[in-house]
Amino acid sequence: MGTDNGARPSPQKRRTPKAEGTAGKGAKGAARKAAARPQVRVRPADHDDIGAIARTLARAFSDDPYSAWLFPDPADRLERSIRLYALESGFDYVPQGLAEVAVADGRVVGAATWRGPWSRGTSPLALLRGAPHFIGLFGARRTGEILAAYQKIAAHGPRRPHWYLAELAADPDARGTGAGTALLRSGLARADADGVPVYLESSKKENTGFYERFGFVSTGEIDVPGVPPLYGMVREPEAAPGALPVPGPRTDGTGV
Repeated sequence: MGTDNGARPSPQKRRTPKAEGTAGKGAKGAARKAAARPQVRVRPADHDDIGAIARTLARAFSDDPYSAWLFPDPADRLERSIRLYALESGFDYVPQGLAEVAVADGRVVGAATWRGPWSRGTSPLALLRGAPHFIGLFGARRTGEILAAYQKIAAHGPRRPHWYLAELAADPDARGTGAGTALLRSGLARADADGVPVYLESSKKENTGFYERFGFVSTGEIDVPGVPPLYGMVREPEAAPGALPVPGPRTDGTGV
């Protein structure tokens, strides 16, 4: 501002306002972004959330290699994916208390489904109730192929008690809000309280960097014939029960 009137301020006077102005603009910009970002709250999912969970996961994974393997035809992939996630959530994760949702401005913007160290997988009742629906979605032969692939993939997981992150996603319209980060932090807090590791399989190698920020390390590529490669990752409990030494949401708009 000192140069606008033709004056010749000292170098110190010229640098200081510029530095302050840059810092001020950066702080104001960050504050505006924070104010514009909706407040995200994580809570356990209930029956009324099943439809939102299914739509969120299906939309988030519409271009995922694993989804393309399950549903090769892109014309009906979204519709069939919604049906699949509704079945899994409605018959399995939600009734067992193994699903959480991220809510912002009164709507679900993210979802996560888990298996706990005490979980033995899908309950017999859920299998019995869900089997006709899965066969209706995939056909009997294809259902058998998918279940066989699931078993081979699961064989690569840890043998010791652990939390398993089955699905984690933010709605495409809500990416950058920290919904995925908030959901992951919630699950990691639970695992730390239990003193057990967390295991996951990422279907995209480029996503592994996000999990590395939270202490996950690679356990290797999972190659099952006929199935796109998956990337196993595990995170050891960080500290004593109750502690949560993990990073907060990113502010550059790149985090989920």
